[in-house]
Amino acid sequence: MQLFHSSDIEGQRATIHDQEAKHVSLVLRKKQGDKLHLTDGNGGKFLGEIIELSKRKVVLDLIFREQLEPSLEVHLAVAPTKNTNRLEWLIEKACEIGITQFTPIITAHSERKKVNQDKIVKKSISASLQSLKYYFPQMNPLTGFDRFLNEVKTEQKCIAYCGSEDLSLLIKNLIPQKSVTILIGPEGDFSPAEFEKALKAGFTGVSLGNARLRTETAGIVATTIIQQVNA
Repeated sequence: MQLFHSSDIEGQRATIHDQEAKHVSLVLRKKQGDKLHLTDGNGGKFLGEIIELSKRKVVLDLIFREQLEPSLEVHLAVAPTKNTNRLEWLIEKACEIGITQFTPIITAHSERKKVNQDKIVKKSISASLQSLKYYFPQMNPLTGFDRFLNEVKTEQKCIAYCGSEDLSLLIKNLIPQKSVTILIGPEGDFSPAEFEKALKAGFTGVSLGNARLRTETAGIVATTIIQQVNA
């Protein structure tokens, strides 16, 4: 099964535009009467029959629709990696595993203080469609560390930190079926001052294990643990 995205849905009609329409018509060689599975990225699950087809747009008559319930909120916040390819890889895999929000954060040891917002949004949508996700993650803009601490709304808030040997494992701190935010630092980790600020803001310091992980690996490990606890 292939899943397609449409943000242009009115009544019984849905339209796929631009590159995705070109993919449907020229690459997949779909024709009138063929059926496609669609989502609006907000939990809408649709099945439509193609009634109009070109490389610029594909129009479908909707023959099935369902509104799915949102999944547990999982907010992944990460200091962007110096190598943008590694950041995009992290976003892709985290979306496949299951997150509802992603926030790139600026920290004291950040190696990158700019991100291409349009590119990471496109990457998140592509990964979500590939893994048959009907809710697309909210991709937040680059945010300062202090501001982020004050804006987190989840029931559980964790910060992965390598600067202490006394922290218990993330998996031991999670309560199933409660929303969670996990903070992942840069290659140089969070500064001690940042860690203390997070604790004062209600975050729990956690460990991801004995191995020293790259930022993008830590993000994947944390996301996987959260999904396993809530499976």
